[in-house]
Amino acid sequence: MFVLNVTNGASGSSSRASIIFNQLIHIHLLYFLGHHPVLLAQDYAILVPVFAGVTLLSLLCVFIGMVMLKSKKKKA
Repeated sequence: MFVLNVTNGASGSSSRASIIFNQLIHIHLLYFLGHHPVLLAQDYAILVPVFAGVTLLSLLCVFIGMVMLKSKKKKA
């Protein structure tokens, strides 16, 4: 059964959806192929999307902070 719940407006929903999607794909590939040397270790099925999500969230926060600081300087 494949369930993918993505809601608009929630900041973490797309990252959670990508993690769920990545895990499902990884599990199904391992099921059909067994332990294949091309596939990464199962730990990376969680670590890579989490790292990517944290990195993107950090960059977004830095961007918003810079925009807020620049707009504050224009008013002063």
